Amino acid sequence: MRVVAASRRFWVAILVVLALVAAEAVTGGSPRGVGAVRGLLLEALAPFATAVSAAEGEVRSVDASVAELVALRSQNLRLQREVTALGQESTALQELTQENARLRALLDLKASLSALLPYPAGAVAARVIARSPATWWSGVLLDKGSADGVKANMIAMAPSGLVGRVSSVTPHTATVNLLTNPDSAVGGMVERASSRDAGVAFGVVGQTDLSMEFFDAQADVQPGDTIVTSGLGGIFPKGLPVGQVVSVAAPRYGEVRTAVVAPAVDLANLEEVLLVQAPPGGS
Repeated sequence: MRVVAASRRFWVAILVVLALVAAEAVTGGSPRGVGAVRGLLLEALAPFATAVSAAEGEVRSVDASVAELVALRSQNLRLQREVTALGQESTALQELTQENARLRALLDLKASLSALLPYPAGAVAARVIARSPATWWSGVLLDKGSADGVKANMIAMAPSGLVGRVSSVTPHTATVNLLTNPDSAVGGMVERASSRDAGVAFGVVGQTDLSMEFFDAQADVQPGDTIVTSGLGGIFPKGLPVGQVVSVAAPRYGEVRTAVVAPAVDLANLEEVLLVQAPPGGS
């Protein structure tokens, strides 16, 4: 655009020069005659010169507008990068806040277990670092092992209840069998004071809930009842939350009463656990 404007100014200058030369030729070089013709020529060329000047102004205005657009685009890209960075920082802060809340809940759990367990039990907090999609409901791998004081058969807890027990240990990792593992079983009982009927809860292949079989075919159990550990079996101490009864099946002749129990812990989204010692002699 600047090249076009310069070209226009050049041709205006050429026209003016030619007009003045022509005026001098026509008047024979007489100053008065040249001045008169020059005035007429300048008057005649004035609209053209004004148009050229206006065009130049428009060109400068367009140049300025283009520069402003370039600057605005650059500023917009910078602001977009800043917004993206702030969003990432906000996400990281939210994640840290949630993790801090979970860890505080584990500390509170440790304090409450100290009052609940009738024996001194060392506790180790651990993070879930791996689990297989094929065995999602069977077990998890933790980031703590024997070097951290973890032992086989330690009880895995979450703030809302029982998770399972440690099945194997390496120096720096441990595997926990979840309650929903078909190989897991836990002695449980109805927490309700008017019942206290007991049985065994265990995992079922392909299921996210537990199946519980009661020792008494006429056991008093109802949907909504809370199931806690009974302390029978020697591995899990009494009183730990296991889950809530979802449904109860009426026993047929010669069969035991069974119930479906939803785990107290959200095992699908488990991130941290607290490992505590099993009762003395537990195996």
